[in-house]
Amino acid sequence: TVENIITWGSKENEAIEAYTQRILTDLKTGLVVQDVLIEGNNQSMPNQVRQAYEGVTQAQADKAKAIQEARREYNKILGETAGGAHTELLTMIRAYEWSLADENDSLANQLREQLNASFRELRLPNSDTLDAISAYQQASANAAGSKDAATEEKVKEAAAALTEQLANSPDDFTGRAIAGRVAAAISEANANRFQISNKAEQDYNRFASDLAAYRKTPRLLAATRLQETREKVLADVVAQIGIGDFQRINLNLDPQVDEEVAQQDLERRTEEARLKKEAEQR
Repeated sequence: TVENIITWGSKENEAIEAYTQRILTDLKTGLVVQDVLIEGNNQSMPNQVRQAYEGVTQAQADKAKAIQEARREYNKILGETAGGAHTELLTMIRAYEWSLADENDSLANQLREQLNASFRELRLPNSDTLDAISAYQQASANAAGSKDAATEEKVKEAAAALTEQLANSPDDFTGRAIAGRVAAAISEANANRFQISNKAEQDYNRFASDLAAYRKTPRLLAATRLQETREKVLADVVAQIGIGDFQRINLNLDPQVDEEVAQQDLERRTEEARLKKEAEQR
């Protein structure tokens, strides 16, 4: 085919020579093919198919380019997510998923604990543990959909070796540090947890102290708390002083307070008008 000639070049020369010679012999031409030269820039094809062939070539180039770009984006996203430890973390996660698929509950629990511990420490386990995890993950992937007894036996052997390795070094995190968004999110969560825990402890100590004071002198504590509340409220009070004998205090410009103050002012003015009228009548 044209593709074989263009792609393989001189590798097809012998086949072309034999084919051509057979035809010439069948035709009893007496001609003998001495050599076939189709290499370098001598390759050619009919113009009727050139455009289609070049389209295929371009499509193959576009495919390779798209794959490369996808791999770069893949590595970029994983790198931003977990830093240089993303490959090993992904292997650990996939091994955990395979243990669930294999219904190996004991190993699944061990791998889950290993993952949680790695996230707590923000560091990968030691190289021996990572090798055992990788071996189990690879064996499980190779056995996917297979009914071959030897392949399934390799999965069991890898699972047993991994179980033993996890049991022997559960707290050995001497591998690469975990960075990226994973580390940032966990660090932020730990900081929030500390703040919440610290505030809860402070609240408890304050309430415990108040309880002791209340049991000893309940009225004094109540008076103290009332005074503290007044000071807190009055710290936000806005005083509005009017002309003449009118003044009022507007608490935080609350609409409900405004309405109550206005009603009281109206009642006061009404009462003053009534008293004035009664005085004039007398």
